[in-house]
Amino acid sequence: MSFSSTEPPPGDSIPTFRVEPDPPLVRASASARVRRPYVPAIGPKLRVLLLVVLAGVALLGANSVYLVSVTILNAVVGSGHETFFYYMMFAAHLALGTLLLLPFAAFAGIHLVTAWRRSNKAAVRYGLALLAASLVIIVTGFILWRNELYEVRDPHTREVAYWLHVLAPLAAVGLYVAHRMAGPRIQWRYVRLWAGAVAAFVVAMSFLHTLDPRQYRVVQPKEGLAYFHPFLSTHCHRQLHPRRNPHDGPLLSGVSQRLL
Repeated sequence: MSFSSTEPPPGDSIPTFRVEPDPPLVRASASARVRRPYVPAIGPKLRVLLLVVLAGVALLGANSVYLVSVTILNAVVGSGHETFFYYMMFAAHLALGTLLLLPFAAFAGIHLVTAWRRSNKAAVRYGLALLAASLVIIVTGFILWRNELYEVRDPHTREVAYWLHVLAPLAAVGLYVAHRMAGPRIQWRYVRLWAGAVAAFVVAMSFLHTLDPRQYRVVQPKEGLAYFHPFLSTHCHRQLHPRRNPHDGPLLSGVSQRLL
């Protein structure tokens, strides 16, 4: 409300005042409001650590798919499909999982501190659920690991840990996608590249399943299994035995002497 004066009419010395209402308040539109610049939750240095974790998870995921495939094959067809390459991949699973602990813990801790109070609560909730699923994978992995320091022998505990160790990664993948979709736009071309690399690695491991480097320089007998007749046992690689003098005595006695 404002007051404005007017000129007095002729012959009148007293000025008059007119009351004018204030103009209506106009709210600024959403586009006219001043917005704070968006600061990514993952900076350039933390992104490098994220790429290391994602690369390790890709290798570990492809390795896990191969191990699960052999387990399913044993359950459907029958046991006996664990080859030399299978045990090498099992050892690689343990080694890669252990090496991935440090970069994952560093990334999870830094990202949790920097993104804890951000306004996108949905992304924070999905991130915390993803962290919980990751911790389940780590803890169950240590429960299933048999080593000289400790060993969990209870069969029920090991069975529960095994199924959690198998199913938790599936939940983690879904939670990671939901976590990313709640935040900045996902670069789907990188997702397809990551999934393609995992699939190619799984296919390569399926072709290498029968690989056994120990048989590269093994000289096998031309007679085949007839070489070992009339014995019912054969060499593990069916290779030729060294020439022996018949006066050296029985083969088993020499082996027993070496073992004793």
